[in-house]
Amino acid sequence: MADENPQSEVPQELQQNKQNKDLAAEKAQDKIDNEVTKGEAFLVAIGYISFLCVLPLVLLRDSKFAQYHGKQALVLAIFIYFFDFVQILPAVAASIYTALKTIVVIYALYKSFNGQYFKIPFIYNLSQKFDINIQEKTQ
Repeated sequence: MADENPQSEVPQELQQNKQNKDLAAEKAQDKIDNEVTKGEAFLVAIGYISFLCVLPLVLLRDSKFAQYHGKQALVLAIFIYFFDFVQILPAVAASIYTALKTIVVIYALYKSFNGQYFKIPFIYNLSQKFDINIQEKTQ
C-alpha cells in the first residue's frame, strides 16, 4: 500500500527548494514594505529638531518608520525641554549636558536620514508606551 501523504512522494531536495523560495519571497516582501524613501527619511530626520517632532507623526501616519522615530523624537524633545527649563545643573554639568544633547540629536538626524532604526536608551522605552494615534478631522 502506497503512502497517502502527497508530501512523501516529493523528493526532499524539492521540498527544501520550495521552502527556500517561499522564505526568500517573504524576505523580499518585508524589504519592500520596510523600504524608506529619501523624502520620508528627510522628514523623519528633521523631526528630531525640537518641536518639529510632530511632523512625522502627523504627515506620515501610515509609515511604521515615521511613527517609530516620531514617538522617539517627541519623548526626546520633552526631556530636552524639561532639563533646559529646570536648569539646575552646575556650569560644568550644564556644558556636558549641552554637548550630550547635541551629539544625540546629530546622531539621530544622521541615522534616521539614512533610513535606519535605532534606539536611544531610556527614551525609546518611554516612547513605546505612548499610543499616539492622530486621527484626521472629520466633518
